[in-house]
Amino acid sequence: MSETPSTDDSALLALCAVLRWFDRDMLVALRPFDDDQLVALLASDRVLPVPGRSGVLQLRAEVRSDALARLRASQPGDELRLHERAFRHFAAWLASTPLSAQRLLIEDECFFHLEALRAPLAERREWQRLAALAALARAAQPDRPDHLHLLIHYEGLIAIQNRHYSAGERLLGALLARADVAPELRMRATNVLAHSKWYQSRYEQARELYWEVYLLAESCANRAFQGHALRNMSIIDHELGYFERALQLSKESLHCFQQGGYTYEEAHARYSIAKTNTQLGRWQEAREYFAQSEALYKRLGVQAQLANVYCLQGLLAFATGDLEASEALYTRGIAIGRSPEHGDISLTTDGLLLLGLLYQIQGRSGQALASFVEAATLARQTGNAHAHALAHYRRGAVLAASGDTVAALEAYGAAVELVESLRGGAASEEVKLGLVGTTQQIYEATVLLLFDQGRHAEAFHFAERARSRAFLDMQARRAPAPFDAPEQPVVTPTELQARLPADALLLAYVTTGVLPQGEHMLARIAAENPHLLTHLAAPARTLLFAVTSDRLMAVDLKLNPNQLRPDPAERAPGQRWLAERRLRALYDRLVAPVAGLLDGRATLFIAPHGPLHHVPFAALRAPDGRHLLDRAGPVIALAPSGTVLVRSCLDRYGSAEGAFLALGYNGQGVPLPRQQAHLMLRQTDRDDRTTALDHAESEAHAIAALMGGTAWAGPEPKSAALARAAPGLRGLHIAGHAVFTADDPLGSYLAVGAEDHLTARDVMGLRLGADLVTLSACASGLSQVLPGDELLGLLRAWLLAGAATVVCTLWEASDVVARLLMERFYAALSAGSPAGAAFREAVVEVRELTGREVAAIFARWRAETHVSPDWVARAVVPLDEYDTRPYADPRLWAPFTLIGRP
Repeated sequence: MSETPSTDDSALLALCAVLRWFDRDMLVALRPFDDDQLVALLASDRVLPVPGRSGVLQLRAEVRSDALARLRASQPGDELRLHERAFRHFAAWLASTPLSAQRLLIEDECFFHLEALRAPLAERREWQRLAALAALARAAQPDRPDHLHLLIHYEGLIAIQNRHYSAGERLLGALLARADVAPELRMRATNVLAHSKWYQSRYEQARELYWEVYLLAESCANRAFQGHALRNMSIIDHELGYFERALQLSKESLHCFQQGGYTYEEAHARYSIAKTNTQLGRWQEAREYFAQSEALYKRLGVQAQLANVYCLQGLLAFATGDLEASEALYTRGIAIGRSPEHGDISLTTDGLLLLGLLYQIQGRSGQALASFVEAATLARQTGNAHAHALAHYRRGAVLAASGDTVAALEAYGAAVELVESLRGGAASEEVKLGLVGTTQQIYEATVLLLFDQGRHAEAFHFAERARSRAFLDMQARRAPAPFDAPEQPVVTPTELQARLPADALLLAYVTTGVLPQGEHMLARIAAENPHLLTHLAAPARTLLFAVTSDRLMAVDLKLNPNQLRPDPAERAPGQRWLAERRLRALYDRLVAPVAGLLDGRATLFIAPHGPLHHVPFAALRAPDGRHLLDRAGPVIALAPSGTVLVRSCLDRYGSAEGAFLALGYNGQGVPLPRQQAHLMLRQTDRDDRTTALDHAESEAHAIAALMGGTAWAGPEPKSAALARAAPGLRGLHIAGHAVFTADDPLGSYLAVGAEDHLTARDVMGLRLGADLVTLSACASGLSQVLPGDELLGLLRAWLLAGAATVVCTLWEASDVVARLLMERFYAALSAGSPAGAAFREAVVEVRELTGREVAAIFARWRAETHVSPDWVARAVVPLDEYDTRPYADPRLWAPFTLIGRP
């Protein structure tokens, strides 16, 4: 059907603005216009001749810019239609034109318009339409290599968007392997390849590729793709639960898009910021950014992206208790996701998961199950194992609530298998931890259901599968045979019992329903809508599994673990429990229910969980007044889990023949906690301590002498030499400053020399031969406890590096107490005592020292070559303290702990 000639000058200007050059015949062919109108425009000063091309014109730059601005403001969809019309015109012209200079010009215009179509069609999810246009361009038989490369990129993009991941990755891989691919196209192809990994939940590979995109964009000065890379990395961080980092990346991407005037991308960035603010419980900020993104999408006519906004606005309404509005928004978003024009299976899957949860809370079990079953089906089709696992978990929760425990456990089991398949495919610490954290409720629900059915051995096994899994997977990648498979097997109760000595007891704790601290959606819901929280988090419970060589006893301790959570601002969270009444209360709650099993035990292994990692177990007081760590009691060793204890500690033996190395660095100008610098004997009262430690270097020399080893002491750098020496060591002692960084736990470090920081990341790269590592440094054992009961910090790093036994401190320790304890510890070791017994005796001896005995020790230390002159002047024990026990306070000895094989 022919078009009626237009008499609207703005329509003619809009067409000319879309074209980079034109003549009268081209304009008539593209759209009929009134002859007078054409003549007037072509004769006006609004057009200019194209140099060197007779009869070919172009709009003046300012006229073109104004026409495009008015077109985009009033009818953004018309720009898309005009580009498609121009593309088809040039594609037909190209197909009928023999090779010539004119053909190359036509080819350039054909691909210019194809490129102009790509972004808006991608926004609308119109992949079949884009595929048809790319096929038309290939049929025109372009000649230029860069255009042929571009078509391969399109074909790879379309294959991936249609979930043909392998085919798309093959096309893009072949393209990227070519040396003649232009930098801009290399950047874009890498970006699409990253999308493919992301869609398949291969988060680590996706993140690495997005970072490569960012660097390529930076080298090309392409702010749009820098913004794309930042936003895509933020999406991955969001999915993995790293919300603060996701928010920061989203805001950086928004800045990039605003600078470049990229409106589509600005809408996406605002949506991402709203989404993360929702997860952080910042309702008002989320509403504002959702409204901004919705307005931009509507202005741009992008219905497909509006579906995302509606689903997340539904989540916000859900979180704030407006369930009616939530359902309406979910339904609206899902309808767009299912539509033929804007269909998106991934979006529909997410919407169904959210809608099913809403139905579940409302007691509409049949509709909830139907939503979760459909979500699972769609997730399986798209290869989204993460969403697939969550669909099974939610289905299991509905079944469990209805009393069908058999079907519920089957669903939970399917979810766990999917989670572990994802985790096994990720190599980095952060990705593994995020995956476990965002799906931790799956394990918690399974453990609680089995426990309440009296199936305690199975409950214990699933608890082991949940905890410290990222650590075990990382360990497996480094381990010799027989564990050089992708994963180390989780220990079964039977295997654990076989590995425990007859006189040993393991207390393995499991906490569920621990709420995140700080800003988080769950924390805000807990305060505003407790009923809703019961469907979003597992019940808050503390379970205890007491395991011996011939018995497994399970106890519900009737303790809400959220009551034990430390304040995020606490530097030494374990110290809050050191008041006498608290030590006794914790013993009554955590140990007394199984105290009868302690009789006659030589070794007590403790595997804390969640907030219990901050409990000073050795200091707990029994009703008879004795501490749990007592000369007449068992040796105490902590472990991240039963599986880590067996695989990484009990089954591991280091070198007995290598060298012993002691490192010491007093440090200069490092701000010291007051307690660390104080001798606790009223020697002096220095409040602002920024001076060096007194005993780290002298301690290293003393320990090296006791163990027949070598001391590296002083400000010289040591970490590089340590990395070279590590495989040949039988023991390692490090005395000095330790710094725990809560915002980056793997960046926590030991100061081993002037400006020489040995970080947890560095330690994880070591190949350590030493069986025993002692960290005589403040807070060296402090860790961040993440969901999945993963500990991040220096302790984890040394276990991963190969240590079977680590001695460290949970909070700032007195410099003097550290040296006193370490000398006794190593003296007992050199006399043949096992590490656990030597550690117990050292702790007990130090807390029983009298002032008179300390004065004699100080006299001996003053005569040493390496002692600090400043300390010598202050090392005086007043006579009235000779008969006291200056180090009996648990604050002084309780931070020291032994982890691993005793």
